[in-house]
Amino acid sequence: MVDYGGLKELKAELDRLFDHTLLLNQDDPLMEKFEELEELGACDIVILPYGVGMEGTARYLCEFADKLVREKTKERCWVVSVESRENDKNSSIYYNPNTGFRG
Repeated sequence: MVDYGGLKELKAELDRLFDHTLLLNQDDPLMEKFEELEELGACDIVILPYGVGMEGTARYLCEFADKLVREKTKERCWVVSVESRENDKNSSIYYNPNTGFRG
C-alpha cells in the first residue's frame, strides 16, 4: 500500500507537465516558432518522450509513477497501469510491461 502523502514528487511532475504548459511533439513542424514564443514568455513548452497523444502520455506517466512508487516502497509496490484521459472520447490505458498484468 502506498500513502498518497508520500507521492509529492508525482504531484509536482503532473503540475510541471499540465499546469499552464504547451505540450508538443519533438518533431512539431512549428517548433522554432513555439520556441520563439517561449523566449518571449508567452508559453512554457513541455516535450514528452513518447509524444503528446494519450498513448504516449499514459506510458510516460506510468513509467514515472512506477519508478517513484518502487523507490518509495523498496520494491514492495508498483504501478500496474495508468489511464490518460483528454475527454470522454479520447483516452488510453498503458499497462506496465514490468508487472505481467493485462487488464
